[in-house]
Amino acid sequence: MGISLKTVISLLLAGAAVATSKSRPLASRYRSQAKAASVESFKEDATGETSGTFYFPSWAGAYLNTSDVTSATGTFTVPTISVPPGGDSSTNYCGCAWVGIDGVTNLCDGALMQAGVDWCIQDGVASYSAWYEWWPAEAQQFWDDVTVSAGDVITVSVTASSTTGGSTTLENTSNGQSASYTWSGESPDLCEVTAEWIVEDFTIGDGMVAFADYGSVTFTGNSAVVGGTTVGLDGAYIAEMVSTTDGSDVISESTISGNDITVTYQ
Repeated sequence: MGISLKTVISLLLAGAAVATSKSRPLASRYRSQAKAASVESFKEDATGETSGTFYFPSWAGAYLNTSDVTSATGTFTVPTISVPPGGDSSTNYCGCAWVGIDGVTNLCDGALMQAGVDWCIQDGVASYSAWYEWWPAEAQQFWDDVTVSAGDVITVSVTASSTTGGSTTLENTSNGQSASYTWSGESPDLCEVTAEWIVEDFTIGDGMVAFADYGSVTFTGNSAVVGGTTVGLDGAYIAEMVSTTDGSDVISESTISGNDITVTYQ
């Protein structure tokens, strides 16, 4: 049985969210913040493969910080999610993985163009949905013609045609479904200074949702177009999700190996 929009909103106002086996994780439609700011200056990277690590309260993954960024692409496998250790199965635990441009607040005070997959689990039932967003001009928009399940391989690309428009494509290579969307005349403008590959604990209202245990997510085939040239992850920054500003309590750890990014639930 479907859940009415009125019911979902009422539950959200009461501090709850709803997901069923036949519905997308609707809670994410109402998230009020998609950008993130680092909570501490970077720590040096001992391997020399990246430019350093920044801590974030809701993000893990990696990002490039440069100029004239017009495209980002990545592929990931949708994780099998579970209730975190010690969690309550009646609580709705969620999260998402996405690829985007201009998501780091303290590097771009403008728009974020992104697309990816949400997940939620409640009462033993997991749900997944594919979405796109030009934040903050619009809330998440969902592709109803792309179904997503755990284990599916998803390829996402976002491309800016200007600072006020562009396109995104999401392909489920496991079932052959794909969808695209084109933006134009959007506001605020993109800054075109970062490309991101992120696992996120998204927010509803003023708080982050309960975060699902997703095991790990690996982004492969990662590339960005910078100044008209396709580049990989050389010089990328690592993003780690932490609950303390000194980085001592890591919620999700990120590593880069070659051109792959692995994000692991801790």
